[in-house]
Amino acid sequence: MTIPTTRLLAAAAALLVAGWAGAAAANRLLNENWIAGASQAQVAKEAAAGADVNAVEDRQNFTPLMAASKHGNIDAMRALLEAGADPNLPPRPGWDVPMHWAASGKAVALLFEYGARVDERIAESGSTPLHWAAGNSRLDAMHALIRRGADVDGRNEFGETPLHRAAEYGQPAAAEILLDAAADPTVRTRSGQFPAEFGVANPKLKGSSALQRLVDPLLDIPAAAGTAADAACDGWRVREGDTTRTILAEGLGDQSRWLELGRLNGLSGRNMLQAGMCLELPVRRASAGPARRATCDGYVVQAGDRRLGDVAERALGDRSRWPEIARLNGLTAERPHRLGQCLELPG
Repeated sequence: MTIPTTRLLAAAAALLVAGWAGAAAANRLLNENWIAGASQAQVAKEAAAGADVNAVEDRQNFTPLMAASKHGNIDAMRALLEAGADPNLPPRPGWDVPMHWAASGKAVALLFEYGARVDERIAESGSTPLHWAAGNSRLDAMHALIRRGADVDGRNEFGETPLHRAAEYGQPAAAEILLDAAADPTVRTRSGQFPAEFGVANPKLKGSSALQRLVDPLLDIPAAAGTAADAACDGWRVREGDTTRTILAEGLGDQSRWLELGRLNGLSGRNMLQAGMCLELPVRRASAGPARRATCDGYVVQAGDRRLGDVAERALGDRSRWPEIARLNGLTAERPHRLGQCLELPG
């Protein structure tokens, strides 16, 4: 009699499950839940009974030391290391190691004591333990790694540093730790992104001191060499030596508006300032005080005057004459004027 295919499959599955259960029973060190709460004596007893401390759990791909490190079970970690567990052993060649999973500074210190490498890289991604700790905001582990020489500017396969990872995952405290350790916020990924660009995109960093610290150095990067276009610029023509900070200061009188300037002009690590570039400036905010001066022999800037071209059109009937107004009033771009300002007009 032919046995139905479904019954054969069910029987095979039952045998497979039984095999897994038997393997787990043979080595309790491969039971993650057990090892997470096991005492040093319990782990030592298993090792003394012949359990392989360097075995690999095939389904979840972890070693006993990785599981103990992940759960921060220092007692279990110590028993495993004393029994010969390899602190640099990945479950598969080139994969993550126990140091990537270190949940605390104590876990990092213990692994390091037994020879674990703080900058061990995952072959496929190039990520170091500090990349993982920063992305998961394991602050105590980060401090311990950095104190033991971890490279704060270690780059993975995408060119991301731990600072990129902290910003990308919205971890302001982790970013602060890295910046305090002299991590470089001007490093760009292979696709040209600064850590600040990840930070701006993550609402968890909005308004944080960490985000401002990521941005500040970028505001002082000078414009790259370039050639000015012949076409008229209806905003700010970038000069050689200009920085985002000087443009904001001179063009708007407000250095806090870097995000508006960047968004208006698509500025990024891939599209940086270049001499000759024409930038659109954000609308100047109305100044406090009266909209009009008591005496003005020229033209008083009105609410609808977004650019000097608007002034030239209203006052002179010729929008193209705005550069004359700019020269007469010591303005270096078409927008640096304020509501209520008295402008001298050409004859």
